[in-house]
Amino acid sequence: MKIVRIRIGGKMFVLGSDQDFETLKRDIVAAARSGADFVSFETAEGISVSALISPHVVVRMWEVEQLADAAAQGTHPFVTEHTVPDIAEGHFEV
Repeated sequence: MKIVRIRIGGKMFVLGSDQDFETLKRDIVAAARSGADFVSFETAEGISVSALISPHVVVRMWEVEQLADAAAQGTHPFVTEHTVPDIAEGHFEV
């Protein structure tokens, strides 16, 4: 099972399982490119979040592969990290 985490300006969220990781990344990049806009998503706890995204807000997203054995044993899952491009640095490719 994959768990997607997102950190926006220092605040950590775990995304709901119905959230599309790639779509959310594109929405965040589009908001930053436009200067600023709100991006909405739902957390795993069912909380609706709207975050104001601008070129100066640091956003990091990553997926954690939660293996059944690792969860049962309390060990660390395998982590694959994806970083949203830094708009302020001029990196726009997703």
